[in-house]
Parts: sequence; structure tokens; C-alpha cells
Amino acid sequence: MRYPPRLLLAAALVAVFLCPTPAAGDTEPTRADQWRTIAQRALDRYTAIQGSTTQQAMALSYAAQSSAWLSADGWQDPVAQAYLQRLYMLRNPDGGWGLGAAYDAHQDGSINASSTTYVVTLAGHVGPTLLDAWRAGIVPRADVQTVVDLIVTAPRIDTTTGRCVAYSRAAADAKTGLCVHNVSAGAGAFLFQAGQAGFAPAWWLIAGIAKRTASAYNLTTRMTPYKDATAPTSDDPDHASYTAESMLWLDPAIGYVAAYYLAVNDFDHPQTPIAHMRLTGAPDVPGGTPWCELGDRWLTEADAYITTSANDPVRLSQIAYYGARNARVCA
Repeated sequence: MRYPPRLLLAAALVAVFLCPTPAAGDTEPTRADQWRTIAQRALDRYTAIQGSTTQQAMALSYAAQSSAWLSADGWQDPVAQAYLQRLYMLRNPDGGWGLGAAYDAHQDGSINASSTTYVVTLAGHVGPTLLDAWRAGIVPRADVQTVVDLIVTAPRIDTTTGRCVAYSRAAADAKTGLCVHNVSAGAGAFLFQAGQAGFAPAWWLIAGIAKRTASAYNLTTRMTPYKDATAPTSDDPDHASYTAESMLWLDPAIGYVAAYYLAVNDFDHPQTPIAHMRLTGAPDVPGGTPWCELGDRWLTEADAYITTSANDPVRLSQIAYYGARNARVCA
């Protein structure tokens, strides 16, 4: 990877540049302007408080991508590259990324080592950032293919209804009943996008994941359960929106119904703002979808979530990431 030596500490030197409120007579800020302001505020706050966290890879990846999206220089921006360099310093021995701490993922007594690679970290957090940086010529193609290969070769919990990629690459997380649907669907969606970009993602696995997730979809709750061993109402808006967004790639008919339900409704859950921000920038289905318009009602909610999450680097990185993505998608 190409990193000038001066970039090592560049992330700590980010200045605060907020979009000014237009004066009387000035043009009102566009939808994209408003999302950009939210993203920049969250990124500035993340820069100010960033520290050690069990989801450091996720936070650094989101900070790198949002910095690139918000900068006129894209991935040539030194701060974006500095965050990316720090992300690479957390790489596991197998070439993947995870939590950086021991964790009992299913509370069943099987504790994963701190070096365990997690599928959601690969497919939902780091993989998309590397794919975008590869398109810009910043990371090697082989690094994206490694992420693809680690997902394809991860343990699975397959049934007659389809295929499910396990929560992590630890064998203990591949027991019967432990298919975590948002993780598996997210893996399928990332593999789909990698395939579109010319990587070899195993289309047979993508098709099997789509079938399995669709079979778990509940027409009443308009969600999938969090995992097979839980009730149909067990998912929360954050994880449910990840499943819905993923199904827009894998099965647009189901994805649309699930995403629309989450995008237009409020929920009594602290992570609801993440769901609304994520779906504002969701991919269109054939014929187009007004995700950006639906997101307008949640701009104030997203802005307030920065204050609520003022001391949470992971949430701040998410706000910056989705806010920056929305500014691009909704321009």
C-alpha cells in the first residue's frame, strides 16, 4: 500500500470545518448539504474522542471511508489514508478483521479468541471500504479478494432452505440454530457487489444465502428473526435495516417491503437513527425508490443522534459513514 510517512498521525490533526448556516437571502441548503453537515460533525467528534474499542476495525474503516467521501481529494486525502493505514495495523493473521478482543458471540460458553475474524466485520464494515479504495487505486486487488475468500470459506449453517454463513470463522459459531440472518445476508450482498466489480465471489453461495434469508422473512413483522433460535420479533431496527438493505441486492421484492417499513416508521429503540440513516442511502430497486425523500424526515433525528452518541466512537463513525454516503447518493 502507498502511504507517505507523514500520514501516520494525520488523523489526529483533522480541523473542524462545519458547513455554515445560510444567511438571509442565501440559497437554502440542499438535502445533500444537510447530510454532509451531519457527517462532518460526527466525523469531527469521532476524531476528537477516538480511542480503543472492541470494534476499532469497524470505526476506523468507517472513518476512512467517510473522510474520503467528504474530501474533494477522495482517497488521496491524507486523513482518509491515515485511517486506512491504522485499519491495516489491526489485520488478523488470516488476513481478516474482527473485534480485537475475546468474545462469546452466542453466550454459549464458546469464547472466540481476540484474533477471530468476524463475517460482519469483513462484509459490512471493512470489505466495502476496501472495495471502494481499490477502485481508487489505493489498496491492492488481492486484499479485496482475500476478504471475499474469507467469507466464502467461512463455516456455514446450511439447511434445506438454503445457505447461511456463520457469525465468524470460529467453528463454534456454526452450530445448528445459530444462523444470524443479518450477518449472512450482509455477506451475500457484499459478495454480490464484489462480483459486479469483477471479483470471484461464488455465485452459488450468494444464491443460497438469498434463498435462506427469504425463507426466514416474516410477513407479519416484515423482518427476519435475529437468528434461527430466536423469536420472529427479536431483531432490532439497526440489524433489521442491514438485512433489508442486503436483500435489496439479493431479493429486491422482499428487500423493498422490509426497507420501506423501516424507513417510514419510528421505533422505540435507541439505535433507530442508524436504521433510518442506512436506508436513506439504500440501493434502488427497478423503477427507482424514493429512499432519499423518505430520509428527509429523519435529518433532525440524525443530527440529535450525534449529541446522544457524543462519547461513543463506534456510533459516531457510523453516523459519519451513513451521513457521507447519503450526501453522495442524495446529491
